[in-house]
Amino acid sequence: KFNAREMFQSYFGQTWNLLLPPSAYAEPDSQPIENLGKDFVFPHRLDPDVTKALDGFTEMPWMDEITAAFALNGVDELKLGLGNGTDVLAMSLSTTDAIGHRYGPDSRELHDQLLRLDRTLGKFLDSLFVLRDSSTIILALSADHGVSPFPGLHFAGTDSLRGMVNIKPLMDSTRSRFIALGVESDVIDFESGMIMLERGRLRARGINVDSVVRSLKSRWSAIPGIQSVYAKEDLPALAKSGNVIARRWLHAIPDNLDVILAVSLKPYYYWSTVKYATHGTPNQLDAWVPIVFVGPMFKPGRYTREVHTVDIAPTLAAALGIAPIEPIDGKILKDALRPTGPRPASAAGGVGLPGAKK
Repeated sequence: KFNAREMFQSYFGQTWNLLLPPSAYAEPDSQPIENLGKDFVFPHRLDPDVTKALDGFTEMPWMDEITAAFALNGVDELKLGLGNGTDVLAMSLSTTDAIGHRYGPDSRELHDQLLRLDRTLGKFLDSLFVLRDSSTIILALSADHGVSPFPGLHFAGTDSLRGMVNIKPLMDSTRSRFIALGVESDVIDFESGMIMLERGRLRARGINVDSVVRSLKSRWSAIPGIQSVYAKEDLPALAKSGNVIARRWLHAIPDNLDVILAVSLKPYYYWSTVKYATHGTPNQLDAWVPIVFVGPMFKPGRYTREVHTVDIAPTLAAALGIAPIEPIDGKILKDALRPTGPRPASAAGGVGLPGAKK
């Protein structure tokens, strides 16, 4: 029923202009590295053609307005918050991700998007509190990842490949070596910093896998822009010793994936095949996100210590007086909670935890 309203059609042909005067934005509006060098200066117009407009709509700030309206409609249609139990509404506002990838974190576009998102969330909460008693609602707000700036904006110089790590020569030479040993080139693969190797096929040819892994680790470590290369089996011990990079890799690699090495870029570096603003490394810029809790169970405050996104679930459970029925990751962020006991219905507190990490 919501889709039948076709709310998005009213945006076709509209122009995305700055929400505030240009002087309110510190970012320059003339960076050709943004958006693959196309349409990187305000204003941005949504094509009036239906097909083209729908294709680009998710990268316009108005997408969040549609998503918030849909979520609010869902609260009403599903009667959330009117029963005897606790209802959960999970809403993902992904336009910041889309605009961030296209224009980068240092862009005027992302600055304007965040201003608009703030207003969208404000309208959503105002409307939600009209539909439901605000004293019965608690909120948790966070993000799924951070982002690194375009290397071309971070590193000085004019070389278009500055800050870019090209792995093609090494991959090509490695595959050629395997072919010379009678093994098909697809025995090795690379994806998002993970080097995968089908060990069984090498062993079938009598090739010493441990020797191959040691050789690859040495060669990858020598590439400029590479920060670390860890063998998968070394990750648990490294993580236990306090190595944050290893810990993040340990949590990221599925057990059933035949990964032999985890390769990390130095901060601010990109893989050379990536042409848009991106994330995905275990570095701080890509992993650092905020967490905000709001509601009568939380006391006002701001904390800069390190916490983790997995702390959200146990903290919400504690706020609701719910005991998890199985072991879970994360810890209760007790300093965010009001003391136990009767909770005043009018106590609308908020707490921000900006030091959260993935």
